[in-house]
Amino acid sequence: MIRTIDEKRAVLQTLNREQFEVVNEAIMECCVGNQYDAPMAWGPGGKLVFQWPKRIQQALDTLEAWRTELGLESPTVLDVGCWHGKITAELLQRGFQVYSTDLAENMGQYVANLVGQLPEDCQKRWGGFYGGWFHEMNFMDCDFVLCLDTLEHIPDWAFEDTVRALGRATKYRVYVNMPPADDWMLHLRSGESNNLYRLMTEGKEVYGKT
Repeated sequence: MIRTIDEKRAVLQTLNREQFEVVNEAIMECCVGNQYDAPMAWGPGGKLVFQWPKRIQQALDTLEAWRTELGLESPTVLDVGCWHGKITAELLQRGFQVYSTDLAENMGQYVANLVGQLPEDCQKRWGGFYGGWFHEMNFMDCDFVLCLDTLEHIPDWAFEDTVRALGRATKYRVYVNMPPADDWMLHLRSGESNNLYRLMTEGKEVYGKT
């Protein structure tokens, strides 16, 4: 039985593409009801209220600061690795336009269900869910790209292409959140070919919390 994120990562790294997709979807399905990341409840005015952990709250606050700094009223955000859609829902409630992506295509139903419970104006700002390998998608010109707790799960053979795709997808800035220093972070920071920041499209600003 897989008990931790590290154990999941170790298992997934041994699989080929087809195996990875099947196992990843099964794991995500089992975890989707987990409330540890952000318990939620309905608040006044039909708004979903989330109890975000510090790392997520910091990312959300950063996007708000970027919006103000750049003078963007309703910027587009690409939520990469959106999982069950809670962050997508939060961003929509804050007035962002959002596109949601996840490798696990079965997550689309959960994201759509959650967004469908939001007020109509929020639903109109949602650009939909896109399932599959992110580096094979053609997103471009999103104002911001948000990639939280996701890159550490990408297999080695798809990692560099995925990071390059993050850079291509944004007009302005990318925000990446990853686990604290561990063997995976050392891997990211060692060598020019695997350095996260070097792989971003030239001229794009990259921010993150590790």
